[in-house]
Amino acid sequence: MKWFSAAYLGTIYGWPSVYEYEDVTGTVVLPNAPEGSMIYELKGCKSINSIKTELAKYVSKDKFKKFEETSDFVNELTEYNGKVYWANAGVGD
Repeated sequence: MKWFSAAYLGTIYGWPSVYEYEDVTGTVVLPNAPEGSMIYELKGCKSINSIKTELAKYVSKDKFKKFEETSDFVNELTEYNGKVYWANAGVGD
């Protein structure tokens, strides 16, 4: 259930129920991240594809489109140097 909820709720409210988010602001600089962003690493996550592979154990892949239509799903995540990050520019990001 937590995997379904994570996909449905997306980056801010969902994926933290599956992955620990570690604040790496100041130690990791992501290309294309808005200046002044807070950067969080999804601990233990190696790729966005690995998220989808794990989710596919619980939810049919043909339903992923529904998550993309109703939430940010994985769109706000960035793969960089073998890890997955979320850049949060703050209010209104």
